[in-house]
Amino acid sequence: SLLIFLLLLIPIVLSNNPRGAICAIFVFVVLFFFPGYLLLTIVGRLPGGFRILLSPIFGIVFITTAYDIFARASIATYFPYFVVALSAAGMILAALQARQAPTPSWWTPNGYESVIVGSAVALAVAPLFWRSGRFSDGEFVFYGPAGHDALFHVTLLQRLMHHVPPDNFMVSGLRPSVYHYFDDLTMAVVLHAQNALHLGAVDLFDLYYRCYPMLVYFLLGALAYRAGRQLLGTARGGFLSVLLLLGAGGLGWFFGALQTATHASQFAVLRAALFSDWSSWDGVDSILPLIHRPAHYHGLLICLAAITLLFRPDRSRRDWLLAG
Repeated sequence: SLLIFLLLLIPIVLSNNPRGAICAIFVFVVLFFFPGYLLLTIVGRLPGGFRILLSPIFGIVFITTAYDIFARASIATYFPYFVVALSAAGMILAALQARQAPTPSWWTPNGYESVIVGSAVALAVAPLFWRSGRFSDGEFVFYGPAGHDALFHVTLLQRLMHHVPPDNFMVSGLRPSVYHYFDDLTMAVVLHAQNALHLGAVDLFDLYYRCYPMLVYFLLGALAYRAGRQLLGTARGGFLSVLLLLGAGGLGWFFGALQTATHASQFAVLRAALFSDWSSWDGVDSILPLIHRPAHYHGLLICLAAITLLFRPDRSRRDWLLAG
C-alpha cells in the first residue's frame, strides 16, 4: 500500500500542474479502463483481479485504434459519443458485478503480489522520466534518454492534436508514410477528452513524462511477474521474470551503479552523474529499450498481456481470440 501511495504521490508532487495531472489520471481511468473492462467481460471469462489488470491495456488498444480509424475516415466528431457509450456501459457493468460480489474476490494473494511488484518496478524505472520536462532555473530541463527520442514523440503528440496521421516532425507539412505514434495518439486522446470535459488544461510534459510512464511501467512489472508465476507455478518464477525484464540487457547497470557510487563524497559530481543533461546515464543500458523507444515498451506490454492470457491453465478459445 505504501508503494502504491508513493507511485501516485511522487509524480503528482513533481508535476508542473498537480491539478491537471490528477485530472489526467481520472480521465485515463474513464477513457480506457471501463471500455476495456466492458470488452473483456463480453468476450472473455476472466477472474476479477486478472480482468482489472488487463482492462486498461485492452482499453488503450481498442480506444486508440478506434480513434485512428474515426479520424482517418473523417468522422472524428462522432467519436466522443462512441467513447461515452462504452465508458458508461463499462461503469454500469462494473457496478453491477461489484454489488453481486460484495467481498472483493479480485484481491487474491496472486493479485496482491502483482500489484506490489508492479508498483516496485514502476518506482524503479518511471523516475527516469519524472524529473524531465520540469521548469527549473528559467528553462525546461530534460535528463538522459528522456531528452532524446522522447522529444520527437512530444512533437508528434502536439501534431496529433490537430490531425491524424501527424505531420512529419522533421519536414514541416509532410506526413510520414510509416512511423510509430501509437502512444502519442493515446495521450492525444486523453488531452482531447480532458478539453471536452472542461477539466482544465493538463501540462503536456506532465502527461508524457509523469502520468503515462507511471501507468505503463506498473502494468509492465505486474504482467511480467504474473507471466513468470504462471509459467513456473511459483513466486520465484515471477521474480525471475521481473529480473529478466529489468536486467536482460546485461550487467552494465551494476558497474554503472558502482561507478556512480564512487562519487558519493562529492555531491555535485554525484548529482551530475545521476542526472546528466542530454546524455545516457551510467547503468541504464540494460533497460534502455524500456525507456528509449515507445514502440519497444508498448509492444512488450501488449505481448505480455497476450502471454498471460495464454498461460492460464483454464484458457479457452475466447482467450485465443483476445490474445489475437
